Amino acid sequence: MQTKGSQQLPNSKKQTNNGILSKPKQNETQKKLRHAGKLRNISHHIIKLAIFEITRDKPKKCKTRK
Repeated sequence: MQTKGSQQLPNSKKQTNNGILSKPKQNETQKKLRHAGKLRNISHHIIKLAIFEITRDKPKKCKTRK
């Protein structure tokens, strides 16, 4: 609920100061970057799990080949 309060405050100050205009945009971009980072971490985790499951059977085959 804190994000809604922080979004409502700049709206009243946008008309007075142009300098405050940049701050809410920075916060939005930071949130987007954080969200992208979370998605990236999740995708990396899924890829690692998939590779681990695929390679879990392979060491036995490699030992027989050697």
